[in-house]
Amino acid sequence: MHETRRTLVYCGTAALFVALALALWSSNRPVTGVEFERIGQEFFPDFNDPLKATSLTVFGFDEEKAAIREFRVQKEGTRWVIPSHYGYPTDATDRLGKTAASIIGIRRGALASRLESDHERYGVIDPALTDVTSLKGRGSRITIQAGDQILADYIVGKQAATAQGRYYVRVPGEKETYIADFNPDLSTSFADWIDVDLIKLDQDKLTSLVVDKYTLDEQAGALKDRQVSILERDKFGDPWKLSDLDPEQEEVNTQAVNDLIRALTGLKIQGVRPKPQGLNPDLSFDPAIVRNQLVFETIQRDLIGKGFFLIQRRNEEGLGLVAQEGSFHAGMNDGVVYDLHFGEIFTGNLSEIEIGKPADAEEGEAAAEPSASAADPFGTKPQSRYVFVKVSYDPAYLGPAPQKPIEPTPPETPDAPKNDAPQSPSESEQTPDDKSGGTLAADEGAVVEDVEMPLAAPKPEGVTAPGKSADPVAEYNILKAQYDAALKQYEIDLKDYEKRKTDGQARSVELNERLGAWYYVVPAESIQNLRLDRSSFVKPKSAAPDSDDDTLGLPGIPDALKLND
Repeated sequence: MHETRRTLVYCGTAALFVALALALWSSNRPVTGVEFERIGQEFFPDFNDPLKATSLTVFGFDEEKAAIREFRVQKEGTRWVIPSHYGYPTDATDRLGKTAASIIGIRRGALASRLESDHERYGVIDPALTDVTSLKGRGSRITIQAGDQILADYIVGKQAATAQGRYYVRVPGEKETYIADFNPDLSTSFADWIDVDLIKLDQDKLTSLVVDKYTLDEQAGALKDRQVSILERDKFGDPWKLSDLDPEQEEVNTQAVNDLIRALTGLKIQGVRPKPQGLNPDLSFDPAIVRNQLVFETIQRDLIGKGFFLIQRRNEEGLGLVAQEGSFHAGMNDGVVYDLHFGEIFTGNLSEIEIGKPADAEEGEAAAEPSASAADPFGTKPQSRYVFVKVSYDPAYLGPAPQKPIEPTPPETPDAPKNDAPQSPSESEQTPDDKSGGTLAADEGAVVEDVEMPLAAPKPEGVTAPGKSADPVAEYNILKAQYDAALKQYEIDLKDYEKRKTDGQARSVELNERLGAWYYVVPAESIQNLRLDRSSFVKPKSAAPDSDDDTLGLPGIPDALKLND
């Protein structure tokens, strides 16, 4: 009996050890679960056409500020815009396609972890989640959609130590983290999605520059220390001429003018802000909107916050908009006219420069502009400045229209009808007094004074009188050849004139559509290179004489330059 019981105990114990061994073997054996079956497969096999994409959203996380950063590009109608930057239109229309194409076909590599607790370790916590308390371990989330349909959605974490270009990757909603080859053509920089060239100015067409440097006395509503420098040239390659230049003592400092043009063409967009509703592209006000006093005061506060003020124009009705730090006027030979107005200077981080509001501001929250008083006094951060750009069209800058040459009159032939008008006597019909230098009366009935004059010396054989031709036909042929050449040149000049006119009109409309709705933020340093006074543009006259004509023909100073001095 005891032997039987003992045997049963031994058998039970053995069965227990077998069960434990089976459990341990089962827990440690290679798993053939679905997460392992996916290895080598594409994350999103149905996403194979980048042209289907209509939006791209990238979420990031700033651990220092504990703030979610979002960058989005999406298609609205026929154009692409950046909703995270007030719907500013993007010029990089092919970048989304390239980005989408770069993440097609990405495959799941080795399985790094099946546990949610490892997400922080691999840096694949969803950065868009607001209910997660962890500030560390958040990755970057890239979502590509076609309308509401998700084409691809990745959370990209830390770089894997196994090889260059391999990252820990997870799909939102899945716990598993994989290692994948991931090297997308991706940028969340605002500057990479737009054309940063602010005014797209062709310096070859530039013929007029007006630098209006002043400071605004806000209390008095007047401009102080104002200097207006006017530079002009007829066409590209001609020397620049400065108004009020003393030709005896001064000459234009060509290097300074070239530096000025280089600064103008090099203006780069750093950030944007939408203009307040009611302020038109030409910086006038929409009466239907500003009729409401509360709305008008809102617009005025918005302008003042960026360094633009309303003051009474001299000898004109209504208010004019004037910038705090001067303006710049550039006229082109196609009639396009740029007016740049320089506002407030400020210092801010990247988000504040680009869109004005803190990185962690809620959607729809009013932009909180950095104050000029908060600018770094030690200059350790680069400064930026607000700029208004107004574009208009003025045909005066086209120059005079080409004039058609006058065709010469063919000489009369023997068969041609005679002209009934009185003819001057031919040389053979002149009297001796005529040949001696006497003057015939030009008017009918005039009396020629009978003065005895010495006979002129006989003309050498084959020489005609001044202005006469021995062969009228030959003379006509010469004049006709000159006319034909002049006519061809006229037609070329007229075609160029009309093209410049048509292109300029279209160009001004295009630029106004692009620039008219925005305040722009540019590097403050680039604006300082445009705020120069007269002394910058002149130097003592060199020893070599300057034969250039210093007369200017500038078609008037813009209205913005007629404000109180």
